[in-house]
Amino acid sequence: MNQIMVTTNLRIPYSDWIQIKTMAAESGMSVNEYIRLTVQGLSNIRSLVGHWVNPKKGALTIWDLPKLSKGENKPLGISADDELIYG
Repeated sequence: MNQIMVTTNLRIPYSDWIQIKTMAAESGMSVNEYIRLTVQGLSNIRSLVGHWVNPKKGALTIWDLPKLSKGENKPLGISADDELIYG
C-alpha cells in the first residue's frame, strides 16, 4: 500500500531529542520510524479509550475516590446498612 509521504520540520527540546534517539536505537529502528509508530500508537489508544484518558468535564474518575470517601456529597448516597456500620 503506497501512501503519500510528507517531509516536515519538528521543533522539540534537545533533551527530548536525545531521549527519542536513544529509545529508537534501543528498539532497533530509525528516529523517523519510532516517531511515526509512537504517534500511530497514541492515536489508536485515543480512539479506543479516549473518553477514559480524557474524561468529560465533571465526570468522576478513580482519582476522585479519596475525596468522595471523605465528602458529604456522595453521588450514589449511602445505604442504611452502611450508615449503621460506618456512621
